[in-house]
Amino acid sequence: MSKQNKLTSLQAVGIVITLPICLVLCLLYGDGFIATITERPGLNGSWYIYYNLTPFQFAVYEGCVAFFALALGFMIFFTAAYENRKKLNWSFISLLIFILLLILCEVYLATRFHGKG
Repeated sequence: MSKQNKLTSLQAVGIVITLPICLVLCLLYGDGFIATITERPGLNGSWYIYYNLTPFQFAVYEGCVAFFALALGFMIFFTAAYENRKKLNWSFISLLIFILLLILCEVYLATRFHGKG
């Protein structure tokens, strides 16, 4: 590998920070997805009711977030493993855009929130 393709220390820190974020997002939203499609009792299995959505709509949302978080995690991991600095920077930017879109979606869902009682 040429010296130009070596990862910088800032990129290494970014990898250490972003991979756990992707993993946590995948696990949390994946659990909500599985709980919704299996109609598991408890908060995760009935959270769609609070957002005034159908189980299918909520499961699609949760599943897409979990899938994209997993895909971004793999993209960051493999671009770091191959030490491709340019693609790694694009992966970080993609993750940032994904998190911003996720925050916007969660804010929108919070406006649809209907508590019990």
